[in-house]
Amino acid sequence: MQRRRRRPVLRALTATVLLLAVLAVATAGAAVWLFDARATAPAIEAAVDRASGGRLALHGPFRLEPGLPPRLVAGDIAFRAADGTAELTVARLIARVALLPLLSGTVEVVRLDLVRPVLVLHAAPASPPPAPAVTKPPSGPVAATPVGRRVRFTVGAVRVTEGLVRWRGTTFAVPSFTAAAAAAGAPLLLAGEIVSAGWRLMLSGETGPAERLFDRAATTPWPVQLVLEGNTLRLAVRGGMTSPLRLRGYGVQVDLATTDLAPFTPFLSAPPPRLHDAALSVRLSDGGAALPEASALTLHVAGLDLGGLLPGLVIARADVAAPDLREPAPADVTASLRGTTVHLLGRVGPFGAALPVAFTAEAAALGQLRAAIEVAWAPRPTVRGALAASRLDLDALLAALTPPASPAPPPASAPPSPGVAPTPAQVFPDTPIDFAPLRGADADLRLTVAALQEGGITYSDVAGHLALSGGRLVLDPFTGDAPGGRLEGRLAVDAGPAVPPMALALRVPALALAPLAQALGHPGAVAGTAALDADLSAAGASPHALAASLGGHLTLTARDAEIDDALLAGALRGVLHAARLPEKLAGGAGTTTARTTLRCLDLRLLAAEGTVTVADLALDAARLAVQGSGTADLGSETLNLHLRPLLRVGPGLAVPVRLGGTLREPKVTLDAGAAGQRPPPATACAGPADGPSGAAEGEARLPKPADVLRGLLSH
Repeated sequence: MQRRRRRPVLRALTATVLLLAVLAVATAGAAVWLFDARATAPAIEAAVDRASGGRLALHGPFRLEPGLPPRLVAGDIAFRAADGTAELTVARLIARVALLPLLSGTVEVVRLDLVRPVLVLHAAPASPPPAPAVTKPPSGPVAATPVGRRVRFTVGAVRVTEGLVRWRGTTFAVPSFTAAAAAAGAPLLLAGEIVSAGWRLMLSGETGPAERLFDRAATTPWPVQLVLEGNTLRLAVRGGMTSPLRLRGYGVQVDLATTDLAPFTPFLSAPPPRLHDAALSVRLSDGGAALPEASALTLHVAGLDLGGLLPGLVIARADVAAPDLREPAPADVTASLRGTTVHLLGRVGPFGAALPVAFTAEAAALGQLRAAIEVAWAPRPTVRGALAASRLDLDALLAALTPPASPAPPPASAPPSPGVAPTPAQVFPDTPIDFAPLRGADADLRLTVAALQEGGITYSDVAGHLALSGGRLVLDPFTGDAPGGRLEGRLAVDAGPAVPPMALALRVPALALAPLAQALGHPGAVAGTAALDADLSAAGASPHALAASLGGHLTLTARDAEIDDALLAGALRGVLHAARLPEKLAGGAGTTTARTTLRCLDLRLLAAEGTVTVADLALDAARLAVQGSGTADLGSETLNLHLRPLLRVGPGLAVPVRLGGTLREPKVTLDAGAAGQRPPPATACAGPADGPSGAAEGEARLPKPADVLRGLLSH
């Protein structure tokens, strides 16, 4: 009896299940039959446009495929943000939609799959361009959308595969990304990965519900909690925003820790430097401006190698703490410059259109420097302020700033073309001088140094004023007290004209010769001081153009300076060879040192339109005196000098020679036309009064070997 009673129940249940299945299939069929995908496409586009403010275009096929649940399939989709900062294209979109909501015109997406999406990010334009009109190719008859019809659009989950993100020429691969909610109105859980240039970052986090993204009228913050993590980096963002699709109304806390800046390469204008570790914590909020408002900032950097900016510069440690960026923040920096430790202690801020910076820099080898400057970025980069040093060792500073000499490159192995003589390189090349840095910023700086050490000479009360405005650089005045008197100088460069003019005026009663020799590639070869008086001007966009237009005068006078015999012999080798005099006459042969004392050196040059006239040249060494005159054409780089070397031993020998050729390849020959002429007037350095009186008041004659030997032995 019980079995017979159970059979009707089972039959009823079976019939019910079959009926529900039939109803489900019928409902799905009705939904597919009643839902016109192409007719709904414009409404979907309009719904997305209203929610995001951008422009959505469904270019490819758009259809509803039957299934449980049915699927909306679309291809060739394009979206452009309203401000032009983002463009998204999707090769294929698959949306699994709920059945019953379709009957009422609601597209409730259970899961949205984006296949091969490409997101291109652009810098924000000054004024957002209007969204271009979208033209879609026709694909058969399209039913008209009823007036006033709107589609409600919701998404439960999103999955991305084979995605790409492009930014400033760099492509980021997004192999996978998912955003899913446990139920309608629940938070979105995020997970994904980003790969670029050999590094991989994993993304995880949680945000507010997806429905809130499309509610433009909502004012409550949409919560955000994201973590981007890799082997060398961890970035955490937590907070919220009122308009998430527009990235407006945000207030987030950002914490970053990294030991490698390579992941930030796409966001930098130059390759990032190496570093040991860095940590940044800051609160960012939307103040309505292009840049966010920052507060509660702390920054720590260690082992930052800035050798690309300045060779040998390493930030060993830097710490900045700014609870309120409207107030000055303390900063503590320890740096190393080619083994010289520099400690900076000061204050930065308040942060704004202009950034005040006040600090004290101390280095045992260099001295102490106090600075109070202000840096502004708009309307153009500008630096203003004052720098004061109680003591500054310029020799140590230049040694720290000068990079080590690199080995000379091997000579080219390719032989010259047959029959074509190689053209000697110019001393003053036609390479254009880059004046862009002078045009790109302004500056107004004052410098005072109580004691400046340079070349073993101490200059006191050094002061200068540097002004740069609109491409015109002026250093005026530049003054100081030297051991022999007052130092005065002025420099002016105008980068505005196509042919920039330059002017230099300098009076130094005691100029150290050692740094000058080092700058010319002969370190330690010269010792002593010289008096310099120069007033020069030129105009040109290349070294050759400047040399070809040089005008003014230069006077250099030295007394009791010392010069290496090798350097002096190298400078006079051609002259002595042409005069048939031994090269060792240029040095102190027979002495225990390898240096020669220059009793005096007098040089007076007059320049006009690139032609330099040697008005006076006199050199007096231990055994040799040289006098000269003539011209040098810097435009053609040719020489026409007449020199008179005088042997200051024995009977005295004066042999005139001519120095011709070019600056790159000078040629020395006997000056037969000057033989027998009276010597030039006596100077403080050389002349008949200082040497033996030969026949005819020092008449020039060729030396005899016996006279030379006798003079050398008797000296």
